[in-house]
Amino acid sequence: MRELYARDATLNDELAEQLTAQEQRYNSMQSQLQQFIETSPQVQIDQRIKLLEALLNGTRDADQALYQDYLKRARELELIVNDARGLQEQLTLGADENLGSSLASLVLRGRAAGGSLPIQLSVDNSTTLSQSGAEIQDDLEALIQVLGERQTALLTEAEALAQVL
Repeated sequence: MRELYARDATLNDELAEQLTAQEQRYNSMQSQLQQFIETSPQVQIDQRIKLLEALLNGTRDADQALYQDYLKRARELELIVNDARGLQEQLTLGADENLGSSLASLVLRGRAAGGSLPIQLSVDNSTTLSQSGAEIQDDLEALIQVLGERQTALLTEAEALAQVL
């Protein structure tokens, strides 16, 4: 009986030694694999390719968002130009009720959509403008011109982006 237990203990010791040896071999191989991955030109190239693809996808998404923004802003400017032309017609026909508030609103929207505009409106009170009809017509024409130029620039940028996309 004693021989049977002694043989099992010896076998357990041998198995433990083999297990320890195999764990060391496994750890050594794992270390070599890690070192190969870190230094392998092919792996480094693959990692760089993945990074570049991610950057390109991010750039493409940003370009598409910018393209959509350009189109949206160009449309806003088109609407403001249409409103300015409507005010020109209103002024030409002599219908000047609420003209001051309409002009002020138009200029504010134009400034919000197109940046700085060379238009200065002077309002004495809520219904009377200090400018003459001719000055207002000139200001409206300048507003239309500036917004039209900005709209053209936005559409040109959008077209350039569309070709890239």
